[in-house]
Amino acid sequence: MPYGDLGQLLVANGYDFDLVNDDVLQNSANVAQGQLKIRSLSYRCLVLPNSRAVPVETMRVIERFVNHGGLVIALDTLPSASVGMRDHQSADSEVNAITNRLFSTSDDRRVDARAHHAYFIDDYKLPSYEQTVQTFDPGPQESKASVHLTAPQKHFLDLLKSHIQPDFELSTSEVSSGLTFLHRKFGDYDIYFITNLEDKAVDQFIRFRVSGKTPEWWDAMTGDIRPALVYIDHPLGVEVRVQLEAYESKCVVFGERHGSIHITDTSLHTVSEVTEQGVSGLAAMNGDVGAEIVWGGRRYHAQATVNNLPEPLVITGNWQLELKCIGGKSVSRTLTRLSSWTEDPEMAGVSGSGRYRVRFELPEPYLREDFELVLDLGIVCDVATVSLNGKTAGVAWMLPYRLKVTDKMRPGSNSLEISVVNSLINYVATLPGLPAVPSYLVSHYGSTESSYRAGESEWNARERDFHPLPASGLLGPVRLVPYRRVTLFLHG
Repeated sequence: MPYGDLGQLLVANGYDFDLVNDDVLQNSANVAQGQLKIRSLSYRCLVLPNSRAVPVETMRVIERFVNHGGLVIALDTLPSASVGMRDHQSADSEVNAITNRLFSTSDDRRVDARAHHAYFIDDYKLPSYEQTVQTFDPGPQESKASVHLTAPQKHFLDLLKSHIQPDFELSTSEVSSGLTFLHRKFGDYDIYFITNLEDKAVDQFIRFRVSGKTPEWWDAMTGDIRPALVYIDHPLGVEVRVQLEAYESKCVVFGERHGSIHITDTSLHTVSEVTEQGVSGLAAMNGDVGAEIVWGGRRYHAQATVNNLPEPLVITGNWQLELKCIGGKSVSRTLTRLSSWTEDPEMAGVSGSGRYRVRFELPEPYLREDFELVLDLGIVCDVATVSLNGKTAGVAWMLPYRLKVTDKMRPGSNSLEISVVNSLINYVATLPGLPAVPSYLVSHYGSTESSYRAGESEWNARERDFHPLPASGLLGPVRLVPYRRVTLFLHG
């Protein structure tokens, strides 16, 4: 699509969008009260990027939308012709007439056009269709930070903001480099799906375009629902503290306002509860921790001092690795440091399951009753199953590879076992050719089944241009991270 970076620009600045075609506009859209209603969805702005030829029937819908208070912004090029050969002269003439009525910049039209919310930014240059086809790549794209806004981009965003506040905005008003969202309404609920497309964690306030509602976190992985306790009521929406790991996603749901007590700022790592007595949560470092609380229209401050919280414990020692490879091969190693299987010539191109075992000493200071211990596996490629002292701790299959292990630790010597499975790609990438038809399928297909052999030819001809992934297994570092459970008591 010849839209350039327009989609990224919109999302990075807090505006969600959908693509719409002529058929939908002509046959499924209704115009009312400044909104373009398409089935269950409503839109307040229509953007025409580099739209030269537009069916006359579509232009009639666009004009009706503008005349009923809708916002239309044309970029780069104005519609100047219709499409098709039937009555093309009269259709072209009508398209040009509508364009002139909506976007004319003559003195007698300018005020009328502004009142009808139709704008044209001619210096917002977009790539041609031919340029887009030449550069399009459907594969995974490298994450890139949002670039500095050009003058036409800033003009475009200023026009949008003058009519529609961003739906999802960093409280610092910066351009997002990786946070993105989807927003839907269900009855009285506003539901936001938010995701972090960056390779690093984020912890910041995000402003959502809602008011008079209480935010909650809905965890699609576990089904858990808990209040979002740290937020600020802002004239332009509700600012919620959002903590997302690299590539993590969450749902924040705004429902009926219940209760007035909440936190507007805190140095706690996480908050678990806020009451009339104080704030409970986890502290990640020593020193003073505090929280600002709003309750009954008044502000309170709560503070405590954390001490004796030890540094994360890096688990070292002689790791015993037993690797069972697809194809029957087995490899045993004693590792003094964790590294990728691909660094070992004997394990470089294998797929399989590796079992790591190590014993380590846990010092007494890590076992206080008010500590919560988290096992951080570091880099894992790709799925890890963990047990501690013979007790299953859980499965970690995506970033961050962390598990709570407080109730599984003991003073002194501890036994840790981590089983890691990598993907099948490494094995397939190093095959000299496709294997024979599996023996258990020969009775059904025969040993020279034609479609299987056709697949083999295709694979040899086109699909072997890939290589083993650069990392496999447990790379670590494996750490035991302590957090301190604290309660901060209110004082006025």
